[in-house]
Amino acid sequence: MGICYPCGKEVEPPMRCPHCNLTFCADHLPQKAHKCMALSSTLSGIKPQPVKKTIQYVEPEEEEEPYKLRPRDSQS
Repeated sequence: MGICYPCGKEVEPPMRCPHCNLTFCADHLPQKAHKCMALSSTLSGIKPQPVKKTIQYVEPEEEEEPYKLRPRDSQS
């Protein structure tokens, strides 16, 4: 069982949009009905870019010495 993303109805069997992979009822399944993210990029002419999986190495910063507290002068 699934739950429609916009309206919260329980859906059996769950229907998924092939573009955004969210679950919808019959009323919200069409791309225009649920304002699919994939639809907005195809209408604007922008092709979705694949996600780049790169790892960038960052040099660790040098650790500073912690401040040392001076002992108090004891005045009795």
